[in-house]
Amino acid sequence: MVPRCPVPCDASESTAPFDRATAERDVRRELDDLNDAAAHADEARYLAHFTRDAVFLGTDATERWDLAALQAYAHPRFSQGHGWTFHAERRAVVLADDGRTAWFDEDLRGERLGPARGSGVMQWQQGRWLIAQYNLALTIPNERFDDVRTLLDSRPAGDVRARHKQAYQAATEAVARGDVRAAITLLSPLVAEAKALPGEDLEFWLDNELTWLRWADGDADGARGEVEHARTALDHSLLPADALRTLRLHERWDRAYLAMDSARRARGAERARALTGADRARADYDELARVAGDHDGAAVLGAFFAWARGEGRAAGLEARKVDVTHDDDLQDLYVLALALDSAGDHDGAGQLRARICAGRGYLMKPIIVRALEADGHRCSP
Repeated sequence: MVPRCPVPCDASESTAPFDRATAERDVRRELDDLNDAAAHADEARYLAHFTRDAVFLGTDATERWDLAALQAYAHPRFSQGHGWTFHAERRAVVLADDGRTAWFDEDLRGERLGPARGSGVMQWQQGRWLIAQYNLALTIPNERFDDVRTLLDSRPAGDVRARHKQAYQAATEAVARGDVRAAITLLSPLVAEAKALPGEDLEFWLDNELTWLRWADGDADGARGEVEHARTALDHSLLPADALRTLRLHERWDRAYLAMDSARRARGAERARALTGADRARADYDELARVAGDHDGAAVLGAFFAWARGEGRAAGLEARKVDVTHDDDLQDLYVLALALDSAGDHDGAGQLRARICAGRGYLMKPIIVRALEADGHRCSP
């Protein structure tokens, strides 16, 4: 008699058919343990139920998360002891003939969400069943669908802003943990919704946030692409003229900074072309800055351009034009510290780095702290 495997067999173990009843029981046990881990805010146990390339689809249309983004969402809650509770009231499991893939769907009752449906795909990996995709959906009775559709169509812009606030906080925490990709994943899905609000500035700020996240991730092309998206957002905006001018200053400053940041890394003939392009971008910014009276922004950018060219004295002169006592922008302070260091004012640069480390917590802080660390300067614990 050919022996049967109690669980799906690896090729090295046997070619005998697997035990479906045992495999189905193990799938159910893993899903029950997933829910138990969530209820007890056990982050490590919860995440261990997913494959490395798993996708989690949440109840909101923007929530298509890889494992890093799921962790970025869960960590702030689990770390404070706040989980979520679902009880499975019905579950169906279907197994592939080779016993290495399972499909499931289950009716859930959440203590906060109420009735819901979970479905997904599991794979036999590392000696256990792991979730490759999980889709959590709210179930809507057919007779109530028209009511729900009306609510969705009339959803106020404040809902998007509230979700942006939540995603922004989670993204900030993700970067602080060193997971820039998760932060990008959290914020990116909101851009499409923000495009539907031309009278708001949310789309621009999302593009701006993604610009510096991609820069922190070493994706120079992606960062420049986000600046282009920001310009397009402003071109289609219905914001008042004065608000548009302020945002265009940000967009042009970012464009010039990124152009010079790329140029300083280039070599040979490519460097010469890149420097020309950076100078052109700076001239575009300076033109608007003169009209808007943005003296400090122009000086910070001038300090960065001089530093990037290795002109320490000129960098220091530009940096000293800025009244740093009234500038709490951490990116400005970072650039000014680079400039002062190159001019030989190491004490002044050190004071600015100390201010960065003690600065208020917002998305740019962990990004700039990472840049400081790359330069060899670490904030004290």
